[in-house]
Amino acid sequence: MTASAPKAPPLIVAHRGGSPGDVENSITAFENALAIGCDLIECDVRRSLDGHLVLWHDERVNGVKVNDLTVRELRRAIPTLLTFDDLLMSLAGRRLTGRLVIDLKERGIEGDLIPIFEQRPDIARQALVATVHTASLRHLAERLPNLRLALSRGHLVSWLESFGLHRPVAAVLRQLFPLWVLPQLRWSRARTVALQHHLLDRRQVKRYNRFGCRVYAWTVDDLPEAQRLADAGVHYIATNEPWDVLGVLGRWPQEE
Repeated sequence: MTASAPKAPPLIVAHRGGSPGDVENSITAFENALAIGCDLIECDVRRSLDGHLVLWHDERVNGVKVNDLTVRELRRAIPTLLTFDDLLMSLAGRRLTGRLVIDLKERGIEGDLIPIFEQRPDIARQALVATVHTASLRHLAERLPNLRLALSRGHLVSWLESFGLHRPVAAVLRQLFPLWVLPQLRWSRARTVALQHHLLDRRQVKRYNRFGCRVYAWTVDDLPEAQRLADAGVHYIATNEPWDVLGVLGRWPQEE
């Protein structure tokens, strides 16, 4: 089955909450993202030492692994820290169907999420679960066949960006990447491919669409690049600067 190209502009995903003035993965950031018109909010999930799912992007806090700290210790360093349960409580009663991206930063976390999704089908309907771990996606697909899943790839290109080497590498990989990624998508049963944005152009988007996949571009803070990707037909654009990206795509609210 082939995924058709989107007829509407891409959905804008607030990466880590997408609010540079607020702490990432915080209630304030998420509420701001929804208030300014983001289509989805994205959170990052890790496991604390005492077994709680916590929302934090990086592997470490002040040089210490998140896995080696309890929630209490993490909150000393990050007063705005949320657990996944905190997030669910904050979303209670909101009309957020299809508006939550959950990025699993560690292998095995899906085992903690499965009972939550089974007990809360409303949350499962809200979620797009993304990760680099194909086995985690396969596990989720087997237990929750209707859950929307995204396979994330392209982190080498993102790392090379700080050295100014990303463009030539991406130009080569862009053509070869589908040969590597498509079998992984098939095995993991993910129906969305989440790629570093330099790995995408109109031709590659159509190629993934023909395979039956939606295309998620991360993490896009350059406005001409956001417009290029929208023109290429991506389905999602994740950004740390959602207000500016919404503006360049003509999504700001019109004054009356």
